[in-house]
Amino acid sequence: MSRDVVGGADQAVFSVVGGNLVLTDGILDAETQASYEVTVTVTDDGTPGLTYQETFTITVNDLNEAPVATGKTVIASEDVPLVIGAGDFSFTDVEGDALVSVTITGLTLNGGTLTHSAGAVNVTNGMTIDEIPIEWLYGPGVIVNLSDELDELDVYTPEMIEKRVEIKEGDILLLHTGWHKYAQDGPEADEIKYIHMHPGAHPDMVPWLLEKKIHIWGVDEVSTDHPMNLPIGRFLGKDTHGYCDKVQAKCAEKFGEEKAKELFPDSAYQLTHNALFPHHCMHVENLGGDISAPELQNKRLTLGVFPWKFKGGEAAFCRAVAFLEV
Repeated sequence: MSRDVVGGADQAVFSVVGGNLVLTDGILDAETQASYEVTVTVTDDGTPGLTYQETFTITVNDLNEAPVATGKTVIASEDVPLVIGAGDFSFTDVEGDALVSVTITGLTLNGGTLTHSAGAVNVTNGMTIDEIPIEWLYGPGVIVNLSDELDELDVYTPEMIEKRVEIKEGDILLLHTGWHKYAQDGPEADEIKYIHMHPGAHPDMVPWLLEKKIHIWGVDEVSTDHPMNLPIGRFLGKDTHGYCDKVQAKCAEKFGEEKAKELFPDSAYQLTHNALFPHHCMHVENLGGDISAPELQNKRLTLGVFPWKFKGGEAAFCRAVAFLEV
């Protein structure tokens, strides 16, 4: 019995080999061509030989394919945290699926710490709690009242701070945004507002804090970072409760889509953590208590921030104290 490809739109790329129909030119790829048409004639060994002809349509199943990268090199500057994301290697997915994570399987670290966070790998280098010099935790500083100027998802800037009070090099800097009242133990407790909608640092805060040689700063919010630079604005609840979608939509409405992209680029994920910790600029979050007391606002004070001395700890609860002259 013999078999031959005798026709069809795709006759030229198929042959019969060893009794099997074989694609002899190219590979089967659903994204390139989803179906093929060939006509095959079969002739038996009888006398006379009889033939049968059939036209076949071959459908190629679209299976998930691995992402590919067109870029193989990431350039980093010294003495700053390196944040590696899918976009850095120009990863693409032929099916258009979302790229949710990057895994580093081999990396040589010359000092520093490797941590994984939400699809990005952050290399940071900061002090542990027990390594912080005591003189950084007590001394001159200010509590700056920004509560009259901040609303949901606003950004605070160096200019907003410096127009209220003089900031000196090495100060302990505590920001009163007014958001502590929405904490779970606050007078207007509102979990969504406190965690999802709090104001956050403008990108200009990073170089300004470093220029001021500030080692300790803090906020009466769940984070020093803006929600758009945190899981809550990047991916939390995606395809379930949609928390991140709501934050993104509100920011696009507030700032405009292009301005929002400028303020919160992919590279700014956990900005005030990754960009400041390696320079020994650390922060206090979830301040509360008497931070809104009128006698503390926008004036130079002696401040103390006293964490539990947690050996090897990356974080610890603390007591923050303002000392008034008597």
